[in-house]
Amino acid sequence: MMGRTSKVAACLALAALLSVPLLPAGSGCGGGYSFALRPLQEPAGFALYRPPAATAKASLPPRALPSSLSGVAGAEAASLSREESALLLENGFAVTIPGTDALSGIYRDASAPPFVTLDVLLYAFQRLCRRAELEMARGGLRSDLEGLTGALLQRASFFVEEAGGKVGEAARFLQAYFGVAARLLDPACEIPSGVEEQVEREVRLVEGAAGTAESPLFGYEMDYRDFAPYGAYASGPEAEGFFRALTWYGEAVMRLRPGEGEGMAELGRKETRQAALAVAVLHTAEMGGEDALQAWERLYQVNRFFLSGTGGLSVYDYTRAMREVFGERVSLKSLERDRDIDALAERLKETAAAAGWPAAAGPDGGREREGLRLLGERSWPDQSVWEELTDPAVRGRGMPSGLDLPAALGSQRARHIVDRMYGGSEYPGLQEAMEGLRRSFASAGSQYMAQDLSLGHIDLLRQELAEGAAGLPSFMMSAAWPDRSLYAFMGAWTSWRGTGAPDTFPEGTDAGEAKGGAAAGGLAGYVEPDLPALSRLYSLADMTLRGLRERGLLGAELDGRFQTLCGLLLAMQGAAEKELADQPFTPEEEAAFRDLSSTLDKLGAGLLEPVVVEQWEDREEDVSTQAAVGRPALYHVLVFYGGRYHCAVGAGFSYYELRRTPEAQLDRKAWRDMLEEGTAPLPPAWADGFLAQ
Repeated sequence: MMGRTSKVAACLALAALLSVPLLPAGSGCGGGYSFALRPLQEPAGFALYRPPAATAKASLPPRALPSSLSGVAGAEAASLSREESALLLENGFAVTIPGTDALSGIYRDASAPPFVTLDVLLYAFQRLCRRAELEMARGGLRSDLEGLTGALLQRASFFVEEAGGKVGEAARFLQAYFGVAARLLDPACEIPSGVEEQVEREVRLVEGAAGTAESPLFGYEMDYRDFAPYGAYASGPEAEGFFRALTWYGEAVMRLRPGEGEGMAELGRKETRQAALAVAVLHTAEMGGEDALQAWERLYQVNRFFLSGTGGLSVYDYTRAMREVFGERVSLKSLERDRDIDALAERLKETAAAAGWPAAAGPDGGREREGLRLLGERSWPDQSVWEELTDPAVRGRGMPSGLDLPAALGSQRARHIVDRMYGGSEYPGLQEAMEGLRRSFASAGSQYMAQDLSLGHIDLLRQELAEGAAGLPSFMMSAAWPDRSLYAFMGAWTSWRGTGAPDTFPEGTDAGEAKGGAAAGGLAGYVEPDLPALSRLYSLADMTLRGLRERGLLGAELDGRFQTLCGLLLAMQGAAEKELADQPFTPEEEAAFRDLSSTLDKLGAGLLEPVVVEQWEDREEDVSTQAAVGRPALYHVLVFYGGRYHCAVGAGFSYYELRRTPEAQLDRKAWRDMLEEGTAPLPPAWADGFLAQ
């Protein structure tokens, strides 16, 4: 992209400060020095969101499951155990967890038609998104972050030279603030000598990612574990440095109201002045021939979309408030005056109070951490849910449940399990808090939920949680299907939180088409016919593709992979519509089933990556629960097509919960070792109704 800088060191020659004329030549900082604040309009989303097209309604007549497997096409070749056979006849589907990581292999080697789960399609999308993150962290977006950081550091140094008093102190602080990011991106970059020691101390804590400590720069405690790269970002020094710098700009906050007590008001005034000057720096700096604001907007929008970087007040909020309080042109005298800074803080507090869901939990609503984050605080939606459903919001409840998220999305089955198996009924305030969250989610439309990928996942996954629908296939009408939907929901969400990017895109093998297909009784395949979820997945993939294209962040190869995925999703939607209307597939839909295993390889989703993430902590005991995805779950499903039942074979996520003490927390390698050694725990007890052990 035009105007990008490739090396941060090239931007840090502090003797050659950027010469951006803020006033006519001859103006001095002590004589009414001022600068213009441009109006900024925050975009509605990453790209134009095309809402899912109206989907066909399920209209299948009720059908009894067969009383035996003797007349089911493909059942004999499936080599089912007695338990699997019993579950298959009872529920119309049975799930096991075999000892293979190969999703594509399950489909390629099965002697039965493929059953395509939403899990598999969503996982392919997740892998492409993580690959896009990796390429951006090594390429165009990293160049933006390097160039922007260098430009902001130089502009802060300009204000150090030109300003005095409290503004000069704020400028020296910003030298260190931007210097930390610069050193994280390039350990050899030049840092102003007056702040280098402070920068080095901060960088050591960030790179150590060991736990909570007092920030040498900010003076308040930060949880440095948040700087540990994960997923696509844990793939080498370039991506790791990019992640840490991006996280620094999201976690380090210049606060409006640090707290109550002596000196806190003055500290809040000091940090608000620092934030206002940071916005001034951003509005007046240039990098490589373009305004720094343009690079900042690319970074902010991508960070918001891929990392849920939406929490807290933003540069948009500060720019708007500063224009309202100071006018379109701001003088340094205004930033020096305490009364003007106080007026700015009050306006920003009003903005924060008017912010919608998700609200911060806690006795003070999280207000002590309100302030400016340059690139937005990373905030997983489930963390906000758990905060709303545990102490102090729900008195006495120190430990949330993983199923709190689907319960908050409206799943009655999840709520029932939370009450019966996780002790939710012991807390009188839980019902009211849960209902409040349900109302918040219910009022959020798909457009809002598609503003970032995590909310987009939630929007499509909650479609799986719908209960009591008529006209669906027999296996989806069984008593066990709601539990399977919860199982798939938790596996998909855990995978999104922890999965990495494929290092390569294997093109498949020469093994030919799957052993099943049309030869197995005339059925080419069968897709899980959840049309609302399938259509939302297509809309999300389409928006992601166009958003990356519009910013010049998508290479030709990855662009082609996204197009392949969108084509597959359209074919699966068409097939699902045929299934729900008892109509035959088109040749194109049959081809999509036939080529599924090689398509998964092409999309980098041929192998399911085991992941483990720290999900929630017990505030009363020194223990936390980790969520994990293990080896693929193997599905056998009875599907009705062409006037008879067939046994189809598919794959999906597995899901585990591991209660561990802090010293026994598992990393990805330890979890993989447990899977290899066969020492992984059993899946959650609420999955017993469909899982064959």
